[in-house]
Amino acid sequence: MSIREEAAAQFGRMVRALYPGEAAARAEHLFRIATRSWDASVEGPPSWSAVGSDCSPFEFSVALLPERADLRVLVEAHGEPATVDSYWQAAVSLNGDLERNFAVSLAHWRAIADLFRPDTSTFCSLWHGLRFRRDGSFEIRLYANPAARRGRAPLNVVSDALRRLGLGRAIERIAAMLDPNTYIGLFGIDLRAAPRAKIYMAQEGGTTQTFARLVSRADDSADADVIAFTEAILGGSGPFESDPIRICFTVDADDDGLSPWTLDVPVAAYADNDLVANERILGVLSRFRIAPGPYLRCLSALEPDITAGRLASRKGMHSVVSFQREGNSPRVTVYLAPRLYRGALIGDSERRALFRAWNGELMQGGVA
Repeated sequence: MSIREEAAAQFGRMVRALYPGEAAARAEHLFRIATRSWDASVEGPPSWSAVGSDCSPFEFSVALLPERADLRVLVEAHGEPATVDSYWQAAVSLNGDLERNFAVSLAHWRAIADLFRPDTSTFCSLWHGLRFRRDGSFEIRLYANPAARRGRAPLNVVSDALRRLGLGRAIERIAAMLDPNTYIGLFGIDLRAAPRAKIYMAQEGGTTQTFARLVSRADDSADADVIAFTEAILGGSGPFESDPIRICFTVDADDDGLSPWTLDVPVAAYADNDLVANERILGVLSRFRIAPGPYLRCLSALEPDITAGRLASRKGMHSVVSFQREGNSPRVTVYLAPRLYRGALIGDSERRALFRAWNGELMQGGVA
């Protein structure tokens, strides 16, 4: 079975666990187009991808609110041979497919694309985030790496991008948040008529109080939410040094601030197994009065024979849990890893070897 076929089977089960037939069919159509570049077999050695911890080139998530649930998926277009430039070109080709088939607006992305095209070793060329809703509508976001250009500081790249998008008023506030333990990891842009950017920061070695102070730069009423959420998902108050906590701020043409904000917690790094992660997620959902049914249905759709015993024997199926408020409603998003290569788990040394091979063209003189 190809990666694309396996991904389509998993996605089909998950979307039909949440949405009625017509909305599910529309979502599956978009997903098939977004995954056209995945011809490789799941039985063969994986190509490099930083999307999944086992090099799976996609990751599911379900955004849970008291009144609804949205299914999302992050995908990475692949090229052959697997190089930074071939992945970039595959992503550009996918942009064209999306523009032709779904009339998405690429105008804002085209205004800044040259700032992000990689010319050095990088974990990410260009990723696509797809968000689906029960009514059949969808949103698309691009994720680019501000550290992908040789000799350019990520803050400078992000600043240039925001200025070109007419969002430069946020630059000073973003710069004020950075320190030796806090850095910019990704830049996101929504494919829509009005410009809207997402700035993803990583915070290493912080505590729940550290995260609350950082988020308060955008929302000074967020302390209680941040502390309650992080302590419940991470099992304590920190410091947390196994994997950075990520915080996303929104820069919108309609708003002078950096809100809404999102706190992304890599639960896999701080839970002994997936049963512990599952129990913590259910506790958080209960705290914020969000029904667990959609999450549990997605979990069962991804792993049809899942049991508590199997969850206890596994680690990494739950990769990240995030928190945000949409207006007054709490939103908890659970990220679920497809783990295509779980039969032959990929260790750190193997991932480093794949990364070196993926960047071989760059190491030998750079991308044309």
